[in-house]
Amino acid sequence: MRIPISNQAVIDLDAPTLPAYEVYDQYVRWVVYCKHCQLWHTHSPAEGHREAHCHDPCSPYRKRGYNVALRGPWTRFYFGRSPEDL
Repeated sequence: MRIPISNQAVIDLDAPTLPAYEVYDQYVRWVVYCKHCQLWHTHSPAEGHREAHCHDPCSPYRKRGYNVALRGPWTRFYFGRSPEDL
């Protein structure tokens, strides 16, 4: 079930929520770690539901997507590591 959280965003109550980390490069974006393909994926900086960028064809994220919620700023410490390793 999708619930509006703003004029432009929704959350999907049936989809998981992943922590997002804010990255400042040429523009602001959020990154989330996918435990299925073990990669960090980028999204626009706003909380709500996203379509999955997962490369694993068996990932449940591909069917339902996921919600993103800001956890905090990105640091170099995260590069190449999953949030579970931190």
